[in-house]
Amino acid sequence: ALDLLVEHDLLAIRSGHGVGKTTFLAWVIIWFLSTRTPAKVGCTAPRGEQIEQNLWPEIARWMRNMPDDLREILNWTRKRVDVVGDHESFAVSSTTRPENPIAFQGLHSANFLLIVDEASGVSEATFEAAESLLTTANAKWVMTGNPNLRTGRFYRIFHDDRLMEEWQRIHVPCASVPGVSKQFIDRIASTHGVDSNQYRVRVLGEFPFDDEDTIIPSETVMSAIGRDIVI
Repeated sequence: ALDLLVEHDLLAIRSGHGVGKTTFLAWVIIWFLSTRTPAKVGCTAPRGEQIEQNLWPEIARWMRNMPDDLREILNWTRKRVDVVGDHESFAVSSTTRPENPIAFQGLHSANFLLIVDEASGVSEATFEAAESLLTTANAKWVMTGNPNLRTGRFYRIFHDDRLMEEWQRIHVPCASVPGVSKQFIDRIASTHGVDSNQYRVRVLGEFPFDDEDTIIPSETVMSAIGRDIVI
């Protein structure tokens, strides 16, 4: 994923739980702010706690592990990460809401990175607002999330031919990551079954067969199309 982001501007990652998405995003933010000037990073998610309780503390954790001369480049606070001595370079966060899709809309820089976490739950209005931020040649857009819904922009990036050509896409099932507990995988399997949507989304990193409010699953419909009826 890191190699792809160096070479490309649009990257989407769908995965199971606990594979390291938050760590990856923390690395990307630190890398972007440390290697470009001026540089701005906007981070957003449908739930504020995803940013405040997970991503921002993860940035602080990795900053603590940096060599002193590199750590001193950045100043971490609960709301921002600033580049010391450069008022034009920082990272900020915002929660996506229907009435205010992206609070930092209008934030621009010669080098801009937009991060959308939990992307499956982000509205189309937010994605449309986000596109206005990516007007510079050195803009990058990263989306990560569990594939919870079969609708929306995040789903289409992995299924729409036009979007698939534009975006670099990565799929990370839990079994491919040594750090994911086998007990977690076994517990989801025993509780919900390996054929359940919960197992598909949380372990396999696959989109569900159908959304929860679906009456007739799409797989049933598609299998019926063209099937001869024997009378």
